[in-house]
Amino acid sequence: ELSPPDRPPVRATVAVAAGGERRLRVTLPEAGAIEEGFVYVPPGVYRVGGDRVAPDAEPRREVELGGFAIARHLVTMAEYGTFLGALPPEEAARRAPRIGNTPYWRPVDGAYRAPFIDPDGDEIGPDWPVCMVSAADADVYVAWLRETRGRPFRLPTSDEWEVAASGGDGRIFPWGNGFDPSLCRNLASAPRPGPCPVGSYPRDRSPFGVMDVAGLVREHTSTEVDGNRVIRAGAWPAPPVQCRLGRRTLLPADEAYVTFGFRLAHDVTVV
Repeated sequence: ELSPPDRPPVRATVAVAAGGERRLRVTLPEAGAIEEGFVYVPPGVYRVGGDRVAPDAEPRREVELGGFAIARHLVTMAEYGTFLGALPPEEAARRAPRIGNTPYWRPVDGAYRAPFIDPDGDEIGPDWPVCMVSAADADVYVAWLRETRGRPFRLPTSDEWEVAASGGDGRIFPWGNGFDPSLCRNLASAPRPGPCPVGSYPRDRSPFGVMDVAGLVREHTSTEVDGNRVIRAGAWPAPPVQCRLGRRTLLPADEAYVTFGFRLAHDVTVV
């Protein structure tokens, strides 16, 4: 962890074999280059894939990434509700969280407010992650936020997501290679099925400081494969094998499911 006096603090990762030696060069971002609530992933060569147990994981390879920033937390219900409130009513209804064609979140006096009571009678809080949305919905949210905030927000690529979640050293979970169900929101840890506020599991935290990457909700990315979008991460109803960071799923961009959410990223210019 580097804390220069005139720049944002930076965490960098490096894998060193036993008895080995590595020289690490870390590119530091300028002051103000990282959006509040985001963490910086320095440019470099990182390991992704290679987990033969994770569903649909890719083979092990090394990727070279430019520096980027990724949100520490998932987009929340409150943030998504603000977005829905800025849309025309028909468009908002089409983009609102849903189960199949059944609306999950309905407006009150034209506004999407959280907390609210869901169809099962549960109270959904403002700091819960938005879910039940598609990659196409996330794309529209990103476009709206770019215009509203004047910042080049986007979805992370699949490789960026995995590096940000794992530290880029090939680990299976954000905390290491052994699974403990108490460390993330999953099938075995939740007292009852369902999500919870973002950041509720402090050990579900990557070496870069990204939260809720092994559990809670699955995450849309910008990566397309054969016309489908790549979805990453575990989720609250997932068994341990589905919480492995190498797990991928490919689905059409307009596919929404009860556990699908997303987080933001943005490019970082370094000099």
